[in-house]
Amino acid sequence: MGETPEGALVRELAEELSIEVDPVDCMVGAFASDPDQRIEHRSPYVVLLYTCRRWRGEIVPCDGQAVRWIARDALDSLSMPPLDVPLAAWLKKGG
Repeated sequence: MGETPEGALVRELAEELSIEVDPVDCMVGAFASDPDQRIEHRSPYVVLLYTCRRWRGEIVPCDGQAVRWIARDALDSLSMPPLDVPLAAWLKKGG
């Protein structure tokens, strides 16, 4: 509560990837919303895709996770949740 989306992003990047990011370097690039918001027991939600081209530190995944860099044209080869599909399409277009 009381945290901006950018503040949450900065905090999560520090917690999950051990990097420091200045909120001014985070730009919303695209978003996807839950297409099935009519279901009564579910709250609607939106996924924001941020671009960040500057950070401090070396990316170190936490909690036994893995990180890899891939080419934009390889995004289609990844399995992903439904809300990530339009975000990947945006990235492929040069986002």
